[in-house]
Amino acid sequence: EKAVLTAKLTGESVEGKSVVFKKGSTVLATETTDSSGEATYEYSSQGVGDVTITVECMSLQETYTIEDCLNYDSLTSNSGKWTIPTGVTSQYSDNGWKVSANAYKQIKLTDKLTSACSVEFTVVDYYSSSMSSYPPVIIYAYTNGETTPNQLLLMNTGASAFTALTDTINHAVVKGGVYRIEYTSSTLKVYENGTLIATANSSVGLPTRFEFHMGANSRYAIYKDLKIKPL
Repeated sequence: EKAVLTAKLTGESVEGKSVVFKKGSTVLATETTDSSGEATYEYSSQGVGDVTITVECMSLQETYTIEDCLNYDSLTSNSGKWTIPTGVTSQYSDNGWKVSANAYKQIKLTDKLTSACSVEFTVVDYYSSSMSSYPPVIIYAYTNGETTPNQLLLMNTGASAFTALTDTINHAVVKGGVYRIEYTSSTLKVYENGTLIATANSSVGLPTRFEFHMGANSRYAIYKDLKIKPL
């Protein structure tokens, strides 16, 4: 994917001025302003995480940050990036991806997580008829065989129906909260709005997959803005 960066110089005599686009101390390009005072540079994604771009023209300087993701999905339309099993109902809108299911379903991101990375998403809304027993968010980590999840994390208050499974985060999910899961070969860390809320030793390592888990019992969740970045 690409991002087009446009710098606009205002004032008198704006044409023909040199504009330098830099990443750190590295010059990416030197462009010349047109008759409107604009100069553009096309940045091609390299999947390196957040990138600071500095734009310089004469004595002027501005700095911007680009989120250069390994994988990005706004979740406002069907991107084709997910393996969605039969029995899952999807509704897409500008508000995000509303998912529900007629039974327990594993909605897997098709591409594997192959190196240390973070997976970030927003939980716009959720509902469960029995919130204490059926958590709205479950994070799975898979062995390479992927027949069954080797490890999972549950974010909920209570989660009594799942006490036999690996790790429970006794923490109510915040509607509108931004969650980030950091995967390394040895740990899983869960952040809520930038604050670390749980850490688990990884029994899986890498590669693995990320998924949204859904079940029946009149529940749904709405997710938005999935971002995967290298650590």
